[in-house]
Amino acid sequence: MCAELEKWSLEERQEGRREGESRLTTLLKLLKADGRLQDLELAIDDEKAREKLYQEYHIN
Repeated sequence: MCAELEKWSLEERQEGRREGESRLTTLLKLLKADGRLQDLELAIDDEKAREKLYQEYHIN
């Protein structure tokens, strides 16, 4: 049972990483397309700013 739980936990973490990467990629592409290069750099470096940008672009 512990091995199954561990496998499930690993799969959940991997899925979370994929979703996070997809979310970030979407944001960065939109910022680049809009010519917001300063905000793009800010999104890379500042987690709070990145969260505000996710909200602005309606990225869940």
